[in-house]
Amino acid sequence: MKTLTILVAALVVTLVLNGPIQSFADPQLDTLVNIATQARNNLNISISQIPNASNEIISLYKQGSDETDALTAAASAQNVTSAKQHFLAAMNFFKTTND
Repeated sequence: MKTLTILVAALVVTLVLNGPIQSFADPQLDTLVNIATQARNNLNISISQIPNASNEIISLYKQGSDETDALTAAASAQNVTSAKQHFLAAMNFFKTTND
């Protein structure tokens, strides 16, 4: 019985010491990056199917793409405020481009 108690205690200590490693990444920022990236990719496909896309459309798309890159950089730096601003700007450019 004493051996079983020692074995269980050793197992508990092992589980506590080898527990999950905490992640400090903000899942909300990852979600924003994924949404903006998917919007950029989908809009890129749509624009590529337009034979004579205007310079205005291409310019708006590029600005949204640049904001998406800035969002990715802000998310990597865990700068929540900046990431949200870049996300909103990117979505605004993509919506205007799509309209």
